[in-house]
Amino acid sequence: MPDDIKYKIKYKEAGGAWTEVFVNTNTFILTGLTPNLSHKYKLKTKCSGGWTNWSAKYTFTTLPAFANDPDLRITPNDFSIFPNPVQDVLTVSFTDAKQRMIHIADINGKVVLESFTIEQQTSIQVSTLAKGIYFLSVDDKVQKFIK
Repeated sequence: MPDDIKYKIKYKEAGGAWTEVFVNTNTFILTGLTPNLSHKYKLKTKCSGGWTNWSAKYTFTTLPAFANDPDLRITPNDFSIFPNPVQDVLTVSFTDAKQRMIHIADINGKVVLESFTIEQQTSIQVSTLAKGIYFLSVDDKVQKFIK
């Protein structure tokens, strides 16, 4: 193993086997992960005294495949979100009232907020979210918004 390796990262899909990678930068992008699936990761760092122990396991969820597909666009009849960009309260308006689960994921695909509604219009408090790009999904539909 080269001396410039600074991190060992292990990751896996829920229930899968660990995959280990060696990284020499502070930023690493995992590619080829299964969309809309929970994953776990852990890491260790190389310090002057050798390798640290493995960190705690962390979980993230990848975005649904359609969230990254520019050819799959939501139609105006499904739902609308406003204001966009949003500061504190995001309003989601549907064409009808029925049971729906709303998921909000950050740019990394981690689900940061979930909300259940039976209303035709609902308000979601997003003031605690950091500034950035988010994806709001309902069923198999998704819209991007900015905080």
